Amino acid sequence: MEIDLLDILRVAGRYLTYQEFIKENPDLENLIGKNDFYKNLGGDTKEKNKRELKRSYLEQPTKDYEEDLKERVDTAKRIVRGLPSK
Repeated sequence: MEIDLLDILRVAGRYLTYQEFIKENPDLENLIGKNDFYKNLGGDTKEKNKRELKRSYLEQPTKDYEEDLKERVDTAKRIVRGLPSK
């Protein structure tokens, strides 16, 4: 299975900052700079997605929102950790 790094960046970048992304797989810092990371996201960043998710939970308890956000962040981190280092 071929991994498309740009697709992985787009998924992970929805719920991780660049610093969190690199913390999960430090070897990627040599391949992907901060500017390239955010440029690839095209504005679909962690903060934007957090706000949208929070809005969708306005009628539900905050606990549900926090649990869902944590699950999404954990999933993004697992994806990044699993990337092969080059």
